[in-house]
Amino acid sequence: MQALQHYVYRTVHAELIRQRAQWFERLGRPHYALWWIPAGTLPTVEQAVQRVQHLQAHGPSPHAFMFHRSYTAEDAAAAVRAST
Repeated sequence: MQALQHYVYRTVHAELIRQRAQWFERLGRPHYALWWIPAGTLPTVEQAVQRVQHLQAHGPSPHAFMFHRSYTAEDAAAAVRAST
């Protein structure tokens, strides 16, 4: 998580984020979601859409979150165990 956050906010990518208003309209709702997956797993576009929709509908949780309100992999595993 720290490596991803470093890339997004502390590399050349951060300059693109600062200029995003030139290319995108402000949505006023989450437009990305983070979630934990097992190493070596490639998430699908459909999974990403589902996670963003879940985040928009329910707010941050171990199921889908954003950088400013993140959860650990252990939180996500506990949430899965609790739901089964």
